[in-house]
Order: sequence, then structure tokens, then C-alpha cells
Amino acid sequence: VADTLPATLTGVTWTCVGAGGGTCTASGSGNLNTTANLPSGGSATYTVNATIAPSATGVLSNTATATANAPTTDPNPANNSATDTATLTADADLQMTLTSSVAQVLANVPVTFIATSLNAGPSDAQDVSITLTLSPDLRYSSHTATGATCTTPQVGNSGVITCTWAGATAAGSARTLEVTAYSNSEGTSTVNASTTSPTNDPVANNNATSVSVVVGFPFNEIPSLGQWGLLMLGLLLAGLGLVAVRRQG
Repeated sequence: VADTLPATLTGVTWTCVGAGGGTCTASGSGNLNTTANLPSGGSATYTVNATIAPSATGVLSNTATATANAPTTDPNPANNSATDTATLTADADLQMTLTSSVAQVLANVPVTFIATSLNAGPSDAQDVSITLTLSPDLRYSSHTATGATCTTPQVGNSGVITCTWAGATAAGSARTLEVTAYSNSEGTSTVNASTTSPTNDPVANNNATSVSVVVGFPFNEIPSLGQWGLLMLGLLLAGLGLVAVRRQG
């Protein structure tokens, strides 16, 4: 019995059960290349277990062949092989996270937003995109997205930053977009981020998220007085009190 398994299968193991007097090796791993003893009416059933590689696409095809060894002859060798095919459907669960470099920032001071798309598998995700949308008060300054092709607003304008990584993002891998922006408006600024791929996503409710930062204007604190300063202030107030008493007298 021979079965050279597709290269897209990993971790291949197999078991065999004989029936009707048939006997076979109980288990093994890798490609099948083994023998079974089959009386008339006997059989041997092989069950192969394996994992399909996350990068596999298209059609999975497998052919098994049984050949009689001498002195046995086979009057009908035309039915000694069989092929099974299965169309592969890729699923890639993209998970979006978004953080900011600070939670509070002064007006006109840059803050960096980090958007990460994780491919939780089980398949590779094709042409992953991340879209980051700035609130109207935020002004785009710069971005980093290694290996991606991006569209951005003009520096100093608000808008949308979209980056796409052509080809496959392997299961377990992530893509990251970092955008630096600033605001000259006091209040809370919110940024939204989402991720997409042409590959089917079985969990769609974790593909988008948002983060907010508080923007404020700088202010000068009233300086505090040290020990000697407090002493001098006390003497000054005491002197002013004596002057007031004398004037009243």
C-alpha cells in the first residue's frame, strides 16, 4: 500500500485496522509505504491524520495505490488506485489593537498612535490593510509601516491613513502602522483603526477599535516658597501690621 501525501500536510501519522482476516501494521508516520496480508474478502483500512499548512491554497489532492506482490496476481489492476480531492477554504482571524504613546498631551505636541493587526490564523491572510482615521482636530505629521504601500493626508491636515501589505501575512504574524499627529484644540481627541483582508475572516467583531487622548494647553504654576521665603513673607506681613497700628494710633 503506497500513498505519497501532499507536501502541504505536516505532522502526518496513520493507523491501520484489518477486517475479514486482513492484517496490517497498526500505525506509522509520514508517507504510506507498507504491506498488508489480505485473504479473499479481507480488508485493511488506513486512516491518515495531518495538519494542512496555513499557506495552502487551491485544491488538495491525494492518491493511494494498492499493488499485489508475487506470487499473487491481480486480474484487474485498473482499480488499484483512487484519488480524493478537496477545495481548500482559507480562514484568517484578524485582530485589531490600537494604543497611544501618551494618554494626555499638550496642544501642538506630537503623539504617536500604534495600530497592530494580528493574524490569529488558522490560514495566511492575503493583502492585509490597516486604516487609521484621525479626529478632525488631529493633524497628520508622519507614519511608519514597514513593507506597506500607504495613502495619507497632507502633512498638517486631518484625514485617513491606509496601508496595505501585498501578499501573505502568515498565521501568528502581525502588521503595524504607527502614525504621529498633533492637535491645537483643547479637549478629547479620538482615533479609530480597522483592519481588513480579502481572506475570509471568521470573527469580524474584533477588526476595529479606538483610543482617545486628552489635549490641554500649558499653564504656569505659582512657585512655592521655601523656608526662608516663608520667613521673609512673615516678617513683611508683621511689618505691615505694625505700620497699620501706628497709623491708627
